[in-house]
Amino acid sequence: MHGFFFSIFGLFLSPLGVLVLAALDSTMLFFLPAALDTAVVVMSARDKDMFWIYPLMAVIGSVVGSATTFALGQKVGEPGLKRFIPERRLRKVRQKNR
Repeated sequence: MHGFFFSIFGLFLSPLGVLVLAALDSTMLFFLPAALDTAVVVMSARDKDMFWIYPLMAVIGSVVGSATTFALGQKVGEPGLKRFIPERRLRKVRQKNR
């Protein structure tokens, strides 16, 4: 288990890993508080010559993840809400938005 944790953690501590983590963090399916911030800070401190690439990769990943969520919402639409969210909860959400 120890090796598995470090292999996953090591994956996210790379430029590609920051991109993937940002994309996942921007979707509604995956949420790790402060994980992206921590990865950007650690990678920027570790690689002082390329410090600028990590925030850029985080922005690109966040835009990709947000665009994916938006496209999925557009495709599913209003009928999809009824299929994925219970009617009672959907009513409460709609009442809060008025």
